[in-house]
Amino acid sequence: MLRDIKKRVKKVVRREEGFTLLELAIVLTVIAILATLLAPNVVNIVDSAVLTGALSNARAIHSALNAFFSYQKPKQYPEAIADWNTLRSTLDDYIALPSDPKNANFDSFKNYTRPNRNTYELQLCAADSALTPILIQETGVLFGTDAGFSCP
Repeated sequence: MLRDIKKRVKKVVRREEGFTLLELAIVLTVIAILATLLAPNVVNIVDSAVLTGALSNARAIHSALNAFFSYQKPKQYPEAIADWNTLRSTLDDYIALPSDPKNANFDSFKNYTRPNRNTYELQLCAADSALTPILIQETGVLFGTDAGFSCP
């Protein structure tokens, strides 16, 4: 009789190798919950990186426009820049800009104005999810609500 009890206990205690369906379901549920908690953070990180890249490129464009100003006789900023391609060709000697503004983290070229020879405003829209406005002036780079305009 003791022998029969030992055999039964061994059968109950002994287990086949591998995981049960219930154990796998629990692990997958935990992974799904963690993924839902982390996904918004990943999206925010990517958006932040795009905006940072756009601001970095805007500062480079600002420096190129100032270099353009320095080399002109008489000193002046470009008269008219109608679009991204005109900006590229105007600043070609000072900065290498990609042919597509999206490759520079910009969604679109909005506007360029030059009220006089010594001042300018260049309006660009960042390619982040909020389409953050970026304003480049002879004095520096502003973005967001400080830029004073909105992107579509």
